Amino acid sequence: MTKFNKLNPFHSKIIERTLLNKPGSSKATYHISLSLEGSDIRYNPGDSIGIWPTNDTPLVDEILSLLGADEHTKVYDGRTLNTIHLSTFLAKHANLKRVTPAFLQEVCGKTFDDPKERIAFTQSHDILDTLQMFRPHSVNFDTLSQYIAPLLPRFYSIASSQAAHPSHVHLLVATFAYEQNGRVLKGVGSDFLCREETQDVPIYLHPTETFTLPEDPSTPLIMIGPGTGVAPYKAFLEERIHSTEKTGKHWLFFGECNKSYDFYYEAFFSSIPDLSLSLAFSRDQEEKVYVQHKMLEEKEALYTWLMDGAVVYVCGDAKRMAKDVVKALHTIYEEVGNLSEEDAKSAIKELRKSKRLRMDVY
Repeated sequence: MTKFNKLNPFHSKIIERTLLNKPGSSKATYHISLSLEGSDIRYNPGDSIGIWPTNDTPLVDEILSLLGADEHTKVYDGRTLNTIHLSTFLAKHANLKRVTPAFLQEVCGKTFDDPKERIAFTQSHDILDTLQMFRPHSVNFDTLSQYIAPLLPRFYSIASSQAAHPSHVHLLVATFAYEQNGRVLKGVGSDFLCREETQDVPIYLHPTETFTLPEDPSTPLIMIGPGTGVAPYKAFLEERIHSTEKTGKHWLFFGECNKSYDFYYEAFFSSIPDLSLSLAFSRDQEEKVYVQHKMLEEKEALYTWLMDGAVVYVCGDAKRMAKDVVKALHTIYEEVGNLSEEDAKSAIKELRKSKRLRMDVY
């Protein structure tokens, strides 16, 4: 068992950070390679890496200034049972995006009579603008540390096989930003990983028990993953390429905005001779096309693969994409397999039960 874990992460170094989107893209998605030199971390395709991010320094400095604190101010962290600098607490231990009702009441002295109004406030404000709005006259820093939500690790699907990269682990990281109350906010984990100054990254292995390659290497794989959901499939394919056993056929359904700008790992996927590629670039035509549309275009062939025992993998957005993919599978069973609605539902249930439909959605 590895000596590194959630509470004792391995301090990795970023050895490569490459922007994958070409000029003209509206997105910024990075390939990041982390060193495992000096660790005993052994990962499998389908596993994830947990990273402990650090909050953006200008944001921490602004909160410190607002609180009237300086670099020497210390605070007791009840979660780690240590006294540390307030700057360190805010940078590495505090969730600066989330405002809890307890923080509002105990730190800012603010209560809401209407629960709906309170919920609406906490969903549309962060720690900085809450402090700016209510400006408590004095803050007990130990109280602040007690009632501010903890900073939690972020998880990223591994985009490499250790058979191909013995001392590295690859991640596919999409940055994002949004405006809230007149400020531009960024994703905590993705911003941390993609900042130029970030070199030290505390990580630990988050293994999977379900999103794994089938035991029989000859089993066909149907891999569905738009956007960064494609990451584990790079790992799957690298693992099979480096296998000494005969492997089954592979089919990848990938989608993004524009083929010219946003085809992640295009050279790698295009170089695999037995990989079937179905690509859905939603902004390359007037009518938006997504992976589920490509599945329905290929419904007869997909049904044949299903009848041949293929395992279906779905990785990415849980709210819409995953549901639309399952709906497309349901339609394929009905239209190609000539099943009733109830029998198609039963076929999907059997896929799940037999572990031939495996999902890693979030």
